[in-house]
Amino acid sequence: MTARDVRAWLLAVLAVVAGCTMNSDPVPPPDAPSAAVLPAPAAVPSGGRQLTPTQRARMLEILRAEPDAARRIYIHVAAPDPVEPSAFARELAGVFHEAGWPVTIGPAHGVRTTEAGVHFLAPEEEIPGYAATALRALLTCGVPVVTITDFRSDPRFVGVVFAPDETFDLVVGPPPAAEVVR
Repeated sequence: MTARDVRAWLLAVLAVVAGCTMNSDPVPPPDAPSAAVLPAPAAVPSGGRQLTPTQRARMLEILRAEPDAARRIYIHVAAPDPVEPSAFARELAGVFHEAGWPVTIGPAHGVRTTEAGVHFLAPEEEIPGYAATALRALLTCGVPVVTITDFRSDPRFVGVVFAPDETFDLVVGPPPAAEVVR
C-alpha cells in the first residue's frame, strides 16, 4: 500500500465519519429520472455555520434563475477537522441541488494548505455566467467568500486539481476564527 493509497483511505474514513459523500458522480437535478438524493446531513456541530431560512430562500431564488444548461458545481472540503466544514458544504450542496444544479461533493485533492472560510476558485480570469451566478448567490446571502481567479498559469499556486469540465469550485475550509462560537 502506497502513501497515496493510505491518504485516500484516510480521506474516505474521515468523510464517512463526517457524513460527506465521496464519489465523484454528480447528483442529478431533482427532476431527472431516478434522481439521487443527497444523504441526510450530519448534525451541525455546536457553533457551526448554517444558512438562515432567509439566506436559503434568497440563494434558491438566485440559483433557480440561472438559465445556463452547462451549470454545475463542485464543492470540496479541505480541513484538518472535517466535521463542521463537511456539514456546511453539505448544506450548500443541498441548496444548489434543490435549485436544480448538478452537484459533486468530495475532498479537495491537491490542496496542501487549509485556509479558513469558503473559497471560490476559478482557474481562468473570465468566469462563465453561471459561475458568476453561484458567487453572487453566496455573497448576496451574506456568506463570506474568498475569490481566487486566473491562477492556472501561476506555477506557485497550490490548489484544487480541476477536472476537465470544472470551470470553478467551492472549497469549504474550517470556519474563520471570528465565526467560531465558544
